[in-house]
Amino acid sequence: MKEEKELVGISQSKLVCFGPMIGVNLIILRVQRPNEEDIFYRLGRELPLEHLMNDYCKRKSLARETVRFLFDGKRVRKTHTAELLKMDDDDIIDAFSEQYGVKFASFILYEKI
Repeated sequence: MKEEKELVGISQSKLVCFGPMIGVNLIILRVQRPNEEDIFYRLGRELPLEHLMNDYCKRKSLARETVRFLFDGKRVRKTHTAELLKMDDDDIIDAFSEQYGVKFASFILYEKI
C-alpha cells in the first residue's frame, strides 16, 4: 500500500526505476534542474547514486563531467547511496551545470596629453 501512496502525482513517463523492485528497501528521489522538467527515480537505498546521475545526464543530453549534483547543499559523489546520505522519500537532488569562470586581464588605458 505504501508504494501506491508514494506514486500519487508522479506520471509513469517521469519515473525511472533501477534494480529489483521486490524485497529491496526502496526510495523515490526527484532530480531537478532550473527551468527543466523534474525526473523521479525509484531505486534501492544501497544503490550507488552514480546510476541515477549517469541516467539523468543521458536523458538530458548533458556531459556527465559538466553537471554537479547537490543534496542539502552538499555535493553528491558517485559512490554515495541514499542510505549513506540519510535521504527520505521525495527528497530532492539539485543538478547544476558547472560554471567555469573566465579570467580577464586588467588593462589600464593611458590618454596622451
